[in-house]
Amino acid sequence: MPTVKKNAAAKSSSTAPAARAVTGVKTTTPVAEITHEMIARRAFEIWCGKGRPWGGESDNWRQAELELAAELGFATPSRAPRGARARA
Repeated sequence: MPTVKKNAAAKSSSTAPAARAVTGVKTTTPVAEITHEMIARRAFEIWCGKGRPWGGESDNWRQAELELAAELGFATPSRAPRGARARA
């Protein structure tokens, strides 16, 4: 029967869970702006929470923007509906 050699990474697996736990820690560093990635992650969470239905992407995105703005203390983002023109 062939013998299996364990590599160095396998031997140090006792320290790996601690390293993984650190990556999931949320920081309390103030956020200067709400990024596209932050909104996308929140919209994905909202979509998953709804059971991943078809459609509604723009609604989930808007809800994510509003939730993040409220949580982080930003003014509520306001946008004109698509296709609307500013009047002068």
